[in-house]
Amino acid sequence: KTVQFTGFAISKLENDYLPQDAIVLILEPESGGPLAAHTVIQDRFDPIKNKLVAQGLGDVKHGFTVKFSAIGMREGNYSIILGCLFENQLLGIVDTNYDLSKTKNGIEFIGAQ
Repeated sequence: KTVQFTGFAISKLENDYLPQDAIVLILEPESGGPLAAHTVIQDRFDPIKNKLVAQGLGDVKHGFTVKFSAIGMREGNYSIILGCLFENQLLGIVDTNYDLSKTKNGIEFIGAQ
């Protein structure tokens, strides 16, 4: 089963918005080590992009898409965490307050806790 996430992330260090090199999706299980997947950074062409341009962030690509296989994942709940890579440093790690649940029947997205 393939899982896909699409969204946006904005990294800020002090007062500067960073043009991230990559956005990393981290799935933190209830027990065991985390799983990480690098995303494809993309420009956004939707109402969110218009708001970013209005705030002076139009030159930075903030959109991302990631696809990964859930076949190797153990059953259980995983917290969905995002991190931005800038100059080989993982910055702006944020727990999205959303979870992913893998069961014998497949993958289920669980809303904000």
